[in-house]
Amino acid sequence: MQNRTNLIILIIGLLIAFGLGFGIGKSTPLELPESKMSEDQLILDLEGKLESKMEKSLIFLGVAYDDEKTIRASLNGEVIKIEGSTLIVKVANSYQGGKFFEYLDEPDYYQKRVKAEGDTEIVKLISIPPEELLSPSEETFSPFEEEGASFSELKEGMKVSVEAKSEFDLADTDEIFAKRIEIHE
Repeated sequence: MQNRTNLIILIIGLLIAFGLGFGIGKSTPLELPESKMSEDQLILDLEGKLESKMEKSLIFLGVAYDDEKTIRASLNGEVIKIEGSTLIVKVANSYQGGKFFEYLDEPDYYQKRVKAEGDTEIVKLISIPPEELLSPSEETFSPFEEEGASFSELKEGMKVSVEAKSEFDLADTDEIFAKRIEIHE
């Protein structure tokens, strides 16, 4: 009886080991950029790029990495220029997924054109004093109060959050049509 139990455990162990080995063998190999650099030069170059992105807090560990583009419906950034009813917003290019080594060669920031139209809602977010935060009186708690604003109140250097009218890919979309713009004070 003891020999039979040991034999069953051994067979199950071998099946699990075979399954794991088969799964690992089928996994996608690490994709390194094609280059004529030596291996040492390539490693130093990648380490430098990685360190630069991490210093700027553009890479967050624990993010699920995959090969699909990241589609989003909003962005946060700083207004660097205003042209008519269009804001030029500087947006951090934080790693959200995709091919990691390609990301290391992407710019740290993008400049995106955010177009405000007649139906774009513009609000200021005003911080609530800490003493009022300790006892929230509303069912939906927020550390900000919203106040209506107009496009003319937007100035260069202001931090904004933009909700787009439709989803977009940060890397591929140059112009975003704003549904809502929040000015952070």
